[in-house]
Amino acid sequence: VDMSAFQLAVFPAPAARAPSHAVSVSQARSAPRKQTLAARDELVGIAVTAAFASRQNCQHSRRKVLRRFSSPTSNTEDELLSKAKAAAEAAKLDLQAAKLRAEAEEMQRELASARREARAREILGEELSEVAPSILPQRLKHVSGLELAQDGVRRLVESCRPGQPESSLNLQDLSSLGFEAALNQILAEEQQLQIQKRREEEERLRAEAQAAAQAQEIVQQEPAETVNDDRSVGTRVLACLAYLLPLADALQFGLPLSSLIPALLPLFQLLAIPNALINALPLGSLLIFFSMSILSNKQELPRLLRFNLQQAILVDVALFIPSILGSIGSFVVGGSGKLTPELGCFVFLGVVVAALYSVVVTLYGNDPDGIPGISKAARRSIDEQR
Repeated sequence: VDMSAFQLAVFPAPAARAPSHAVSVSQARSAPRKQTLAARDELVGIAVTAAFASRQNCQHSRRKVLRRFSSPTSNTEDELLSKAKAAAEAAKLDLQAAKLRAEAEEMQRELASARREARAREILGEELSEVAPSILPQRLKHVSGLELAQDGVRRLVESCRPGQPESSLNLQDLSSLGFEAALNQILAEEQQLQIQKRREEEERLRAEAQAAAQAQEIVQQEPAETVNDDRSVGTRVLACLAYLLPLADALQFGLPLSSLIPALLPLFQLLAIPNALINALPLGSLLIFFSMSILSNKQELPRLLRFNLQQAILVDVALFIPSILGSIGSFVVGGSGKLTPELGCFVFLGVVVAALYSVVVTLYGNDPDGIPGISKAARRSIDEQR
């Protein structure tokens, strides 16, 4: 600390002495002032001695003095200085950001220019220096997949050569900003057209699905066709008569049983009546077979009758399967090609059992659907006709 400056700042210097002719008068007046000056000098001495005696606490004392004599004006100046520094730093950062943006924009322009030139060279290819409007659609389709119409060709040429729609385009034209702007506009219009077509297709499919759903709803709302489930006595008797056809056709296979078991002779005599009636007609068995098949498909007939008609047809068809297999086996072993009596009797008994079961169940008013394989096929055929 500059103690001389400190002394002058705290205790100002004494005024100059009066001229010699006024000494007598001023001596009386300056006696108290001298005492004050002496006290001031004593205090300055004490302060100087204390300052140099405690150098270790000098910095602490200085801070206390600065805090004591500090003013709000200095704090305001510090705040303004800090704000000015922050503003300068922000301006510096903004300048750097603007510089980076300018460099990025310049790089983007260079990349865009390089892309335009590469596309132009690809359109031209290695063999062409310029492309005519007639082959421009083909070259663009090869490069970008765009199917260009004649109006699009005219717009592209006009963007590079205004007023010259038939001019050929060179590398500079194809890499120009005007060509790129026109091409991008055409691509955007094509994309918008594709979006519109896709929406129309979706709307069409949605309308078709809605129409199909409405039609299905109408069908579901329509009252279902009632099935004729008449099971009266007359219907049961008619359903039982359907099995006369397979029994009459199987009679020829069971004739050996009449000599082996005489008790079955009345049964053969009873079955001989429908057999004689059927054989009396030309192709009688075949006509009855197709007639029963047609009747089984008529929805208005009782279901019990239709089921028995279809099952009797299937039994009659199954009757000839063992005959065919037996004939093939006889030919293989060198036989006569006819069904053996034993196998014929077995077939006849099978038809009799199936017919007897169906007749008994039908007379009770139920569907005779217990014949393995045949009943399932007959039920499926009847139910699918609904």
